[in-house]
Amino acid sequence: MANMTGIEIDVNNHLHNKAILTVIPVNDSIVNARILAVSVAGIIGGPWVGSLVGAITGVHRIIQGVAPLQGWFYVPSSILIGALSGFLYHDRKSYFKVMTPWHGFIVGIIMESIQMLFILLFSPTGWPLVRYIALPMILVNSLGTSIFLSIVSMYLHQEEELRATQTHSVLQLTNETLPYFRQGLTSESAQQVVKIIKKYTNFDAVSITDRHQILAHVGAGDDHHIPGRPVETALSSSVIKRGQIKVANSSKVIGCSNANCPLEAAIMTPLRIDNEVIGTIIPTSGT
Repeated sequence: MANMTGIEIDVNNHLHNKAILTVIPVNDSIVNARILAVSVAGIIGGPWVGSLVGAITGVHRIIQGVAPLQGWFYVPSSILIGALSGFLYHDRKSYFKVMTPWHGFIVGIIMESIQMLFILLFSPTGWPLVRYIALPMILVNSLGTSIFLSIVSMYLHQEEELRATQTHSVLQLTNETLPYFRQGLTSESAQQVVKIIKKYTNFDAVSITDRHQILAHVGAGDDHHIPGRPVETALSSSVIKRGQIKVANSSKVIGCSNANCPLEAAIMTPLRIDNEVIGTIIPTSGT
């Protein structure tokens, strides 16, 4: 896309802003963000990914030329840029092992400068073209790389914060439920546990059963999922017998005997003492 949506520049440094660049005359070049795409591919995916993307962009640039092998030097230059970008990111001994936006800006300058060097050495227009396009292309591609890495960095930071929050919630949940589980799997202890789980999660309902009956249920469906009643769903019985976690994505899979049951998704997990299944814990979501 960078090749096809760039700005064509002729031998006299006149710009031709076409919608789609499908064919490039022999002495014309493209001002575009191709190196930005190659550099980012290397930074994100490593040297092999960067090299592959570089090869694709270089070959496509040749295809755009009128003459055979016009712009051939874009292939080795793009492969080299993709490989170097990946190497700088993945080498754990390198200063660039953590690719911050500032480092990305520096890498963008280096990679675009390499491209300018290839154009200077091998392009028919050589120095006149480089003198005209080098500074804006280096700045734009470097800034683009930096901005892209800022977005990635922001996403990863938010993901780390989410994991930290989830870990804290799990530890808090464990800390509060463990005393009740130590009392044994009874109706009283199960009732306290499901209330705590419901408090710390966004499930619509939470149930705990032993091998034969519902010990506690809080939330949606509490009009018929009543403590003391036999385990009604076919999936719960399967979990108790086989001791494997089951995921239900519909009310039909859950298999509740009540046609008006609002629960439509569930994760049914066996509760074990040693290797023996003594019951299930079932967080569910509904309509």
